[in-house]
Amino acid sequence: MWSRTTELLKRNIFQAYNKGVSCKDIANEHRIGVASVERYYHQMMQHKSSHWANRTCPRILGIDEHRFTRRQGFATTFLRLGPPQGL
Repeated sequence: MWSRTTELLKRNIFQAYNKGVSCKDIANEHRIGVASVERYYHQMMQHKSSHWANRTCPRILGIDEHRFTRRQGFATTFLRLGPPQGL
């Protein structure tokens, strides 16, 4: 199926949608229909999810929090624990 829409437009629609802009506002801005906004968003979701499909999740996850000062707050570190991948 051929599309007359650029990937850049689809990416802009995807980002605006994720920021909470309504479909109607996006459609008005780009002079397209609301259904097209939904279709382009779902196409980008499928494209993005295909990159994540083959990733493995760690079986054991370590979490460590570091508190700095009241002004700076804290940081959280996530670690993959367990045997190295491939074994």
